[in-house]
Amino acid sequence: MKKKILGAAMTLAAAVSMSLLAIPSATAVDDSLDDSLAVTAVEETTDDATPEAGDETLPSEDSGISVRQATGCPRGYACLWQYKDYRGYPWNTSSHRATVGGNLNNNSNSAAANGRCKKTYFYDNDDLTGHYFYLASQHRVGGNYQDPFLRNGAGKGPFAHENWENRIGSIKFDDCK
Repeated sequence: MKKKILGAAMTLAAAVSMSLLAIPSATAVDDSLDDSLAVTAVEETTDDATPEAGDETLPSEDSGISVRQATGCPRGYACLWQYKDYRGYPWNTSSHRATVGGNLNNNSNSAAANGRCKKTYFYDNDDLTGHYFYLASQHRVGGNYQDPFLRNGAGKGPFAHENWENRIGSIKFDDCK
């Protein structure tokens, strides 16, 4: 019992000393059955920022790796956004074959597929011809369903390595069952 009281007093003294030195800390005491006392440091966070929905804990944007996942692409749809990282004006379609409409025809910089078919093809011409890449369906396949930055290539296919920034003119769902 004396060990526990002495240990608690030492923990309190250490916490007071650290607070006087302006060193942030928090402690947790482990009361185990063998009557020993262990003090475990707990990391204290001071960041008040609340991440947006869809944000991940990944390297910073300076690293060239996207830190945001596609959000807002409904099940059964293919989606495009005006800017990289799924930002700006969105456009989506659930039509089996569609010409990209509005301001995003040949003016999109990120894409996602959440169709009811296994693959979504993105073509550089308005009539489902020309070079293309495809993304798997998030809903049907679960992987390789989004691309946050079309400039550095996109998805899979023989032309996937090309710069797809501002090139998508039409979309087609494929491998539907």
